[in-house]
Amino acid sequence: SACLVGSEIWIRDRSKEELLEQVIALCHKWKDRKANVHFDSMKTWDDILYSRSLFLDILSVKFKELKEKLNEQEATKDLLAQLYIQTAHAAYKKKMFECTDSYLRTALKHRSDPSNTSLALTYPIIKLKAKQHRIEGAFMEPSDRISKYLKIIEIADAENRKVSGSSVQLSLLSFRLSQIVAKEYVAGGWFDDYTKCLKTSFDFIHNAEKASDASNRAKVHFHFALFCDDILRQMNSKFKECIVANLQTIDINQVELAATLIKNGLMAISLGHGKGNNLVPRILDILSQMCEHSVVEDTFIRHSAATPAWMFLPWINQFIAIMNGPAARAISAKFEEVAEKYQQPLIYALKVADSNRKVDDKLNAGEASELYKRAIGLVEGNRSMSAWIEALDGLTYPEHRTRYWLELMRKAFESDESKNVNKLEYLLALCYDDIFTPNK
Repeated sequence: SACLVGSEIWIRDRSKEELLEQVIALCHKWKDRKANVHFDSMKTWDDILYSRSLFLDILSVKFKELKEKLNEQEATKDLLAQLYIQTAHAAYKKKMFECTDSYLRTALKHRSDPSNTSLALTYPIIKLKAKQHRIEGAFMEPSDRISKYLKIIEIADAENRKVSGSSVQLSLLSFRLSQIVAKEYVAGGWFDDYTKCLKTSFDFIHNAEKASDASNRAKVHFHFALFCDDILRQMNSKFKECIVANLQTIDINQVELAATLIKNGLMAISLGHGKGNNLVPRILDILSQMCEHSVVEDTFIRHSAATPAWMFLPWINQFIAIMNGPAARAISAKFEEVAEKYQQPLIYALKVADSNRKVDDKLNAGEASELYKRAIGLVEGNRSMSAWIEALDGLTYPEHRTRYWLELMRKAFESDESKNVNKLEYLLALCYDDIFTPNK
């Protein structure tokens, strides 16, 4: 009501020509005005958007030529429609879906050319409707939910064909929606439809791979890696046989999916995707499971060479965990690069791993790889850092260390393997050296 009264006073005190000029100038400011983290709370910004839309509604009713005046200039073309889409986003965040639909319909009415909608309008509208359906679809039957998703994909694909060279954003959106539909098909046991959906998904992602700028390419590689990961995880479910059989009909197998995941995950990291680094543990996990296939191993070696070494620092423990397994050869070059450039972060992790291995070697008779031996040599070569870590270890409360060793002894005693006495003697010697020696 305050906005209504204020706008009536503002309109009354100005001539028509002056009013239109000032409204156009105001719309220019609104176009550049974004939410400010320091001054605009979510509620304040939503109130601003609602007030704008109400003010524009009043002006549009009183001055029919406002839309034409704004669309005459390139800078303000489709500006009314964009402002209504912003307001629709605000309504969506408050779960006011009827208001969201109303604002989106109003935005479509204010297009400069209804027959040739620009991507700047179609993409945010389709994306917002997809996000809205993810919430509304939770209360629908699976068949109805899938039908609505397929309708959104069909509309996005139709709009994509109107764009010269196709739109990476729309292709990627269609791909992500296809992923959701594929999961629905698996959950419902509709594997024939699942196969068709996978083929469509691969078509969408290959279309999106044509992106020219690094930011969009990073998004494509990231979501392609997640897509392959989803399929690989589904292969470990109760539907494994059905999924493998259906993948064979489109010439895709588990090894190719693993190599594709590793390739796209590392490329997303190299291109600077914000969440790409979170794929590293999964990449290392797949590498450790499938490195006997040369295509998987070679893919990691080739694409990790271009990935910055510091990107792997948060996941050093995962590197060390597979260092004594069959994946040692694949990670050797990258681990040595990390060790050469960032020696200090590695030493503590390696020292802890070596301490645990002294117990594991005796209990499990595991053999260290050449890469692991070279890495431990790095620790032993840095005496000052080793002494500092030993000093930190000496600060541990004795009772905690005693409990740690007693737990290891209990597990050794309860194991069904022979020579339990020898294991207990070995653990007692390590326990005494760790807790009771004077240098501790």
